[in-house]
Amino acid sequence: GESEKNLVRVFHEANKNNCVLVFDEAEALFGNRLSEHNHSDRTYNYMTNILMQQMERFDGIVILTTNHNLAMDEAFDRRIMLKLKFEIPEAEERSKIWRTLIPHKTPLAPDVDFNTLGAKFRLSGGEIKNAILNAIKECAYQGEHVISMAILTNCAEKEIANARVQREKKNIGFNID
Repeated sequence: GESEKNLVRVFHEANKNNCVLVFDEAEALFGNRLSEHNHSDRTYNYMTNILMQQMERFDGIVILTTNHNLAMDEAFDRRIMLKLKFEIPEAEERSKIWRTLIPHKTPLAPDVDFNTLGAKFRLSGGEIKNAILNAIKECAYQGEHVISMAILTNCAEKEIANARVQREKKNIGFNID
């Protein structure tokens, strides 16, 4: 019973304080209701219903982020006034993302070229982040103290392969008709 009370309290406090609510990875909370086979299914559906009621009553702005639109309950659709789909960034934007996500103090080999990475690898910001984190892990595993272009390229290629599989499994963003 505490989760339901806390959810209502969050919306009440946000309304009272004129806040914007942001639910990242919204499909976790706003997912499809379940066929009720047990108590936990009923509880999940009850929480979904409370969320719908609170969104109906909320005077402020609610932002839901997801890359898993198919998992969202259709009943939320009429409660969502605006849907934005973010496409994969263009090469120049991807270069900036690579540059921004790697801190300036990070030891990089002289051959690291953010423009080449941005142009060569059609990745989203999250996928670029994954490639960078994997490059850091690879450097640590190999005992390297500097991130090279070869390691970044290798990790970006692996991320491209992973992204291709993921994109085939699901749509990214909301369906916009």
